[in-house]
Amino acid sequence: MAPSLGIPDDAIIQIAFHLQDPSHLFAWLEALGPALRPDPLECLWKLGLTKQHADLWPQLVISMDDLSLDPTTRSALESIAKYYTDVRLINFVDLPWLHSNLHPLALQTWHFDSDIPTSPPFSWTIWASMRITRLYLSDLSDDMILVEILSQLHHLTAFQLNLPSGCRVEIPIESILAWAASSAQLTELELFTPCASIRLTERMVSHLVDWFQRQPVRVFGFSYWGFHHQVNDPDVVHAFYSTLFNCPTMDLLTCHFIDLNGVNWTDLTISTRRFELSACNMSSDIVTALATQLTNSARLEHFILHGYDDPNMAGIEHFFSVVPRMLSLKVLDLSYCHFESKTAWQTLAPLVQAFQVDTLIFCGVKLTPNAAQWLAHALLANDNIQALDIRYNYVGFEGAKTLIQTNLKRRVRLVSIRLEYNSIRQCEKPLLQDVATQCGVQILTL
Repeated sequence: MAPSLGIPDDAIIQIAFHLQDPSHLFAWLEALGPALRPDPLECLWKLGLTKQHADLWPQLVISMDDLSLDPTTRSALESIAKYYTDVRLINFVDLPWLHSNLHPLALQTWHFDSDIPTSPPFSWTIWASMRITRLYLSDLSDDMILVEILSQLHHLTAFQLNLPSGCRVEIPIESILAWAASSAQLTELELFTPCASIRLTERMVSHLVDWFQRQPVRVFGFSYWGFHHQVNDPDVVHAFYSTLFNCPTMDLLTCHFIDLNGVNWTDLTISTRRFELSACNMSSDIVTALATQLTNSARLEHFILHGYDDPNMAGIEHFFSVVPRMLSLKVLDLSYCHFESKTAWQTLAPLVQAFQVDTLIFCGVKLTPNAAQWLAHALLANDNIQALDIRYNYVGFEGAKTLIQTNLKRRVRLVSIRLEYNSIRQCEKPLLQDVATQCGVQILTL
C-alpha cells in the first residue's frame, strides 16, 4: 500500500502501465518518488537511468549488451521483464535467460543482423517454443535452414528478409511463398533481396494468391522480382498484380526495383493505405495511368515514389495535376526523382497549391533558389500542407528564408520544415532559426 496516495500498489502499477508514451510514464515515476514507487516501478525507474526510455516502454527492447550491465541494473531488468507482454530482442542468444525472466505469454519480436546462430547457448527447441510473432533477418548463410526455421514458428505473424548487397545466398522464394500459403498466422511478408532478380513462376504466383485468399494480408514487400521467361499466360501476370493491388486489408505495399511498364492499371484499385515505389522502371505513360488510378483509391494515405527518372515530363505533370483528387492522401513523398527539364519546377510548383496533403516531401529533387521561390508562391495559396521536407537540395539561404516566411501569410501554418543539406552555411543557420521563430514555424531542422 502507498500510504500517501491511499491506493494499492497494484493500482499504481496499473496506472503506470496504461501510460503509452515513455515520457509520460517516466514523468509519473519521477513524481511518485522512491517512497511511493512499488518494487517493479522502482526497478523500471532505475533502468531508465541507464537505458533509453524508448527501449523500456511500451515495448521492452533487449540486446546481448544488456547482459553486460552492472549487477544492480541487470537485477532490475530481470525483475521487471516478466511484466511485459511485448518484447523486442536484438541479436539475443541467451535463451535460458529469456525462459527464466520473460512472461511465458509475452509476444516476441526478434531481430538478427547476422545469420541466426546455431550453437549454444542458442537452442532451436527452446526458441521454437517461444511466442515469436515477428522475425527480421538482415543476413543469411544457409537458405535451406530458413524455411525449416519458419515452419517451426507457429505464432509468426510477420517475417522480413532484408539482405545486404554483398549477400550471394540463393533465396528459396518459392519455398517461402509455399510456407506463407500454409501459415495459419502470417499476415506480413517482406522479401528484399540484393541485386538478384527473382523470376516468378506460375507455381510461385499460385502460392502467393493462395496466401492472400487465406489470410487478411496487411504488409507485403519485394525487390528485383520479374516473371520467368516461361510465364506466357497474361492471366498469371494479371493474377499477381490484381492480388497485390486490390487487397482490401493491405496497410503497406512496397515495390523496389520492379519493372512496372507491363502493368495494366485500369482495373487495379490500389487498396493499400501506404504504397511505396522505389527505383521502379516506369515510363511517363505508366505514371499517367497510375496517377489516374490513385484518384480512385479510398484508402491511400501515404504514397512514396522514389527514383522516377523518365525525361518525358508529361506523366509527372499529370500526376501533380490529379493529386488534389486523391482525397484520402495525407503524405506525398516524391524524393530522388529526376526532373531534368530546366523549367520543370516552374511548371510543377504552381500545381502544389491545390494539394490537400498534410505532409509534402521533395528530398533530392534538385530544388534551386528559383524553384524555392515558385514553391513558396504555391504554399501561400495552399491551406493544407503543414509539414515540408526538402532535404538534399540546393535552395540556399535565400530560398530557405522565402519558404519559411510564407508562414506569415498562410491560413494554415507550417508546423515543420526540414532543410538539411541545402547549401546553407553554418553561420546562416541561427538567422534562419530566428526567422522561423518570428514566423511561427515550430520545428525547423537545418
